Amino acid sequence: MGIQNGVGLSGADAGGQFNGRTADHLLRRAEGIPGSWRSLARNFNSNFDQVLGFDQVPPFYSFGGFFAKGLLLTMNWLHDVTKLGYGWVIVLITVLLKLIFWPLTAASTRSMKRMQALAPEVKALKEKYKDDPQKFTSKQMELWKKTR
Repeated sequence: MGIQNGVGLSGADAGGQFNGRTADHLLRRAEGIPGSWRSLARNFNSNFDQVLGFDQVPPFYSFGGFFAKGLLLTMNWLHDVTKLGYGWVIVLITVLLKLIFWPLTAASTRSMKRMQALAPEVKALKEKYKDDPQKFTSKQMELWKKTR
């Protein structure tokens, strides 16, 4: 977890207590229940993300924490708006992300197919210039520019 026993968070007393409860106690009660995260955030004075350790998840650390918080907020918002269960909200988020990233996926697929179509020509160039790697590289670049 992020901060041990809540010591150091605003709203905690010297013993790391929030409204008479420790951070560990509150976390154990809400573990795995996304909807209760909002009520816990009130107990931690909006520092709940520090207790969850979003900024300490390797290998992404604060970068990954940014996305984790965003996904959690989106999930809770969609749950409130659509009144769907969290499982269906996760499916909905997955579909939305696929739609958002579809243009990038399509461009990548087109590029890959073009490279596959050029593979026989690149192989022929490789065979022809196997003793001269510099010449092979220049001819390969010419081929790619020509077929762009």
